[in-house]
Amino acid sequence: MNLPVTEQRQAERARELIESAGGLEACSEESGISTSQLQRYTSKSEKDSIPVRVIEALEAVTHGKPNHPVITRHLARRAGYVLVPLPTVAVGEGEWNRYIARLSTEASSLIAGIAEDLADDHDVSSAEAAKRVLAAHRLSVIVAEIEAALQARAQSGAAR
Repeated sequence: MNLPVTEQRQAERARELIESAGGLEACSEESGISTSQLQRYTSKSEKDSIPVRVIEALEAVTHGKPNHPVITRHLARRAGYVLVPLPTVAVGEGEWNRYIARLSTEASSLIAGIAEDLADDHDVSSAEAAKRVLAAHRLSVIVAEIEAALQARAQSGAAR
């Protein structure tokens, strides 16, 4: 059976997740799903899709590995979102200034780079855009960290 390209990509992501989580045997123990069923989830020709409960269980054991969480990140991208981890530490004195400094530096750098790209022919080429993706991602991460810090402070009820 020939699956649509989007379903083949989902199978590829399932394979990446299973490999990242330790392979078929380890994933079978972790999820309670047979190795043969897990293998079907990774097949580009089988219609079976990996269930959310299995994704959640396997992504839980892949923290710290490259591209974690594999399937959640894939789904976010497909829906037009950027997935960035929230900070786990509370913001203390001086931290707000560091956030502002990092935000200003990264935003200035990205804006200057795009302006430079626009200066030559009034458009950003695909090669120029590719050079700016990492800087845009770093900026997204900083903004997510600031948002999380603000949420934590707002929920703490402490107005300093």
